[in-house]
Amino acid sequence: MQTLLRERRHQQALKDRARLERQRDDTLDKLSRIAAKLKAVRRSIERYERTPALPVKPESLAVTVFREMARDAPAASANVEPPAPQPQAPAPASVDDDMPDFLRRSKPDAVGEAIAAEQEAKRKAKAHGRIATLKAKKSGATKQMPLEGKAALAAIRGG
Repeated sequence: MQTLLRERRHQQALKDRARLERQRDDTLDKLSRIAAKLKAVRRSIERYERTPALPVKPESLAVTVFREMARDAPAASANVEPPAPQPQAPAPASVDDDMPDFLRRSKPDAVGEAIAAEQEAKRKAKAHGRIATLKAKKSGATKQMPLEGKAALAAIRGG
């Protein structure tokens, strides 16, 4: 009885040693990958420290002209009263009123509608396939043996 216990403990010790060696090897692999990443990061830091910073890009001509125009515009006088607002019929509120024409969406052309219809048909066909698969799984048809011989030919011919 003593030998059986001793053998079990010996086998368990061998398994533990193998497991710990695997863990050690995995840890060393992970450590080497981290060391490689650290080395790459250090190199990039050194490269950034060696190269001088790029000069700041000057303003574009359009921005400069715009700022000059804003600076040269006469300031509104404090004594001038704004004109009284003229009563107008309320216009229908629309979000697109402030939007420039080039940003407005146009109605899709025939080609766009054809593409959309094709995509919708494809989506419906995929949904129909998913539904058929679910029904087959529920009824157990997916676990049946395939048809052979005359029965297979009859199923192919639609009979």
